[in-house]
Amino acid sequence: MRRAKMLRAEGRTRASGRGRARLRARLLRCAVLGFALLLPLLPSGGAWAQIGAPEVDGVDITSRPSMASATEFRPYDQGDHIDVQVIFSRTVTVTGAPRLALTIGSRTRQAAFRSVSGVNVFFRYTVMGGDRDADGISIAADALTLNGGGIKAGGLAAALGLGSHALGNQSDHRVDGGWPTF
Repeated sequence: MRRAKMLRAEGRTRASGRGRARLRARLLRCAVLGFALLLPLLPSGGAWAQIGAPEVDGVDITSRPSMASATEFRPYDQGDHIDVQVIFSRTVTVTGAPRLALTIGSRTRQAAFRSVSGVNVFFRYTVMGGDRDADGISIAADALTLNGGGIKAGGLAAALGLGSHALGNQSDHRVDGGWPTF
């Protein structure tokens, strides 16, 4: 009885103690529910996944034509392969046949999907007769397309825009495919 009088004098009641317990229980339920919602985003290795859709972190033309001289590359010739690597912010999986558009001279040519390894997606184009580009291959910001396929990480579709990673004319990657043969 004496304790009840002291609590009332301080403006507290026994009910406020029970109210705090209910509040703690609610907060605990919210924390458990929040964790349960995040659980599918965890990779199988157990480390926390990065939240959000994967984005392009870089683009690189990985093939190199042979050297014409000690300081200059020769142009790609008919039948040469042009290999391009697109680097994502997260490990991705690829389904179907995405494509990467290369601008060779005034023509758009499609590099086909070859493989994926972690954050790296690889594309290849084989130079055809008539392909010419004296100032070098370029890759536009909107060059990556799914073509009925998909690029995802943790169930989230990748952002396909290359943004600032688009490539202007690459003078080390000129093309002289000659004239088409019939």
